[in-house]
Amino acid sequence: MWDWAGLAGGDPFLIYKLYGAVMVPVFLAMLIVALVLRGREKKTIAAALPALACDGHIAPGEVAPLADLGERRRWRRDVRRRSGRTAARATGRYQAEASALGIRTTRARATGDRDGLDEQARATAAARADMLDARAGSAR
Repeated sequence: MWDWAGLAGGDPFLIYKLYGAVMVPVFLAMLIVALVLRGREKKTIAAALPALACDGHIAPGEVAPLADLGERRRWRRDVRRRSGRTAARATGRYQAEASALGIRTTRARATGDRDGLDEQARATAAARADMLDARAGSAR
């Protein structure tokens, strides 16, 4: 249909009409789905973080910054300002690993499937150690 609209000679604006009638709604639907999924993921991670802090996987003071995407961004920006780009990247990796651990923990509770949970916990611990090393290394 898209190719035909470009070749149709009767209406020079047919391709724009089809774009508005088909493509714009598809893009809007994809945007809405992405925003809804992002919100659900945020809630899932935020709900799992206190348990991760109790288990010692993350520091209790990191629960609030990890639960909010804006706070995460500010955290990385502050680390970059104080400790450099390498430390900011390490902080971002830690944030991603902690989020993945939160999602896997929630899934394990819901389904009983602990597959990969211990591996993710080790990856989170390694990312946290790398973050702390990068911040300490730049402070010297």
